[in-house]
Amino acid sequence: MTTFTQKTFLKLPDSVSEMNLIEIISYFATSLFGKNTEEDIVWDIAKNCIGRLGLADCVIYLFDDKQENLLQKAAYGPKNPVNFDIYQPIVIPKGKGIVGTVAQTGIAEIIGNTSKDARYIVDDECRLSEITVPIIYNGEILGVIDSEHPQRAFFREWHLQTLTAIANLCANKIYGVRIKERLQEKEQKLAVYQEKIEALNTRKQNFKLPVSSTEGTHFFPLEEIIRLEADRNYTVLYLTEKRKFVSAKTLKEYETTLTNHQFLRVHKSHLVNQKHIVGLSANRESLILKDTSEIEISRRKKEEVREQLGI
Repeated sequence: MTTFTQKTFLKLPDSVSEMNLIEIISYFATSLFGKNTEEDIVWDIAKNCIGRLGLADCVIYLFDDKQENLLQKAAYGPKNPVNFDIYQPIVIPKGKGIVGTVAQTGIAEIIGNTSKDARYIVDDECRLSEITVPIIYNGEILGVIDSEHPQRAFFREWHLQTLTAIANLCANKIYGVRIKERLQEKEQKLAVYQEKIEALNTRKQNFKLPVSSTEGTHFFPLEEIIRLEADRNYTVLYLTEKRKFVSAKTLKEYETTLTNHQFLRVHKSHLVNQKHIVGLSANRESLILKDTSEIEISRRKKEEVREQLGI
């Protein structure tokens, strides 16, 4: 549990040379190792800005999905009285206040006296100094790191240098998490599509063609149907093992059902199961089927048949 009961600040150096910047950044980078969510990243950075830099407070804002408003995502100091709660979190529109301005321009700012800056927005209490640094990845502004202090002109150039380096770490880590989340989302969608395709293929494989006659309805596995031939308003089904079956449906009705099951209309009178095609006649005008029958390809259908069969 993290609880702030009094305002005590570390005595800080006046220049970055007195604090080993590389050591500080290394500490932040090590602390971020293993943080795999945006929430963990921003809370870790906010905590360490207080602990390692001796700041009075630290608030991290990130843009909403529409890139219109900045949301307080993590805070240490008076804004964080306990655990991972933010006391009365505020939303700042892009371009409003010092935070919103930095988020719009991408240029960090140090304000030595907030009472003289009309943009200053009071959050939990009024403080006289503020530093705001953008979190930028590859030109895209993701949010800002903001800190305030009750002392006037508190923040120095080394604060800016240090927080800029920390913001870069934050940006890289957040972007990496977002990329990973997008990939996982795509993988999940792909898995759903694959399941649907597999289910569809299973239905296709198990599909049996219902054929009605005066004797009732028969269900024929597609692999047993070699071809269908129109006979006026009837259709003759030529089956394996030299069987035939006459249906009262038209060939057009069967074409609608069987087109998605690798049946090919090669002539106004013929619908052929592609799995039973074994070759072309010498003059390339007819298809030769497994039952040794030859089915003429109509002139109108030649281009379509050749494209479908890759010949």
